Amino acid sequence: MNARRILIIIAAGFTACICLEIGSYCLLSYVLGGLHLPGTTSQIVASEIPGVERLAGDGTQNADPGIACTCIHPYLGYTLKPAWDLSEKTGVKKSRKINLKIVQSKSRVKKSKQSKSVWYQSYKKLPDMRQWNERANEGLSEFPEKRVFLKRDPSRVIISVFGGSFAQEFSNSALQYLLDRLHQTPELSNREFIAVPMALGGYKQPQQLIGLNYYLALGAEFDVVINLDGFNEVAIPATHNGNVGLHPFYPMNWTYRLSDQMSVRELRLLGEIGLIEDAIQSQLNWLTGSIGRFSSTASLVVTLMIRRNVREIDSHQETLSCVDPLERNMMRNGPMYAYENEIAAFENLVAMWKRSSIQMNDLCRSQNMEYFHFLQPNQYVPGSKPLMNQDERDTALKVNSKINDRVIMGYPLLVTVGGDLADRDIAFHDLTGIFRSVPEPVYRDGCCHLNDTGYRLVADAMYDRILSDMIHRFGNIN
Repeated sequence: MNARRILIIIAAGFTACICLEIGSYCLLSYVLGGLHLPGTTSQIVASEIPGVERLAGDGTQNADPGIACTCIHPYLGYTLKPAWDLSEKTGVKKSRKINLKIVQSKSRVKKSKQSKSVWYQSYKKLPDMRQWNERANEGLSEFPEKRVFLKRDPSRVIISVFGGSFAQEFSNSALQYLLDRLHQTPELSNREFIAVPMALGGYKQPQQLIGLNYYLALGAEFDVVINLDGFNEVAIPATHNGNVGLHPFYPMNWTYRLSDQMSVRELRLLGEIGLIEDAIQSQLNWLTGSIGRFSSTASLVVTLMIRRNVREIDSHQETLSCVDPLERNMMRNGPMYAYENEIAAFENLVAMWKRSSIQMNDLCRSQNMEYFHFLQPNQYVPGSKPLMNQDERDTALKVNSKINDRVIMGYPLLVTVGGDLADRDIAFHDLTGIFRSVPEPVYRDGCCHLNDTGYRLVADAMYDRILSDMIHRFGNIN
């Protein structure tokens, strides 16, 4: 009798668990907006829950090289930290990137009778300076000083690329391929093509314009300036600047770069946001790697927890964006701004983009340089890549992504204004349609970035559009 009762209890418990799982599966399918396979909740959550895309590896983290590896720059907003630093013993230590920077050794802080402090010899006390300078100048980084200061010569063509992370990745992946194609053109085969990549993640106008002015003032010389941008100009002000009350034309994450200027209340909110984001990441990892992910009940509970955490982050960010004018820190937030509506805001962003390109073009013409402006492609432009397989679609298209909304609103304005630039005799080219007939996957995240195949296709499109101008200007030399 006791054994029979135990079996009945076990059977009832098992039935209850089955019913609970069935009910949870139905409720979870309703929450996620469709049926799903057990164990796949993490992908659906990452792609469909608003706000989670910034934690789910959609590529937006690549838009900024990271505050930890950058430093504030007085003209560019920020740049990579120098790869060469002085140790406590005035020795030189090397890190991954190279970005030459004039620094002052500790041995010069203390003046002696034998040595006078001379501002233009701040390297003087460093050991083996000739070797140090040669090694630094040979290194490649986003701002390679040796190449920047190369002088123009009839036997070569110096090509510089400006823009954000898309242009930066293009420079790393396909710029040399573009230069090789140009060099293989018979009319240009006598020329040496030299690349000077100036792009850095998160840059947006007017940073490209300011950067061009700054390096020319330092003595840089270019034959060709390529400006590859557009996405950051309409996406970053809305997704990164506006959510913390930062002026739309200030550099990306400027508020956080000047965190020492924050109030205790703001620092506390930022700390809470960081803790919540860590919790969301842990929950996503659980949905991805734990055996419990196959339980609809457990997946439902974790999914609801993630949604609650995302709402809490949005609430904190809204609080941060509502800066009291009397408490506004001008150094960190910039002047107050307000637009009548969202359309007016995007029109102003695109107007800045247009004016900056016009000024870059005028500056290049004044220096006898060729200027080419390219509007970068993006997967959220309607009809721009209809031939996506399911894997690329899952990777590249985030259903509720805020980026999607910014591109849909901003890119038509960029295309229209780009036509105005072309009417002004500026070499503007719209690349948003270059993947229209491409079946192979090219997008590698839900932001804007491409794989090597995609960047090579961008290089091919650039080649087709600039070749005649390049031959006209640089071809047929003896």
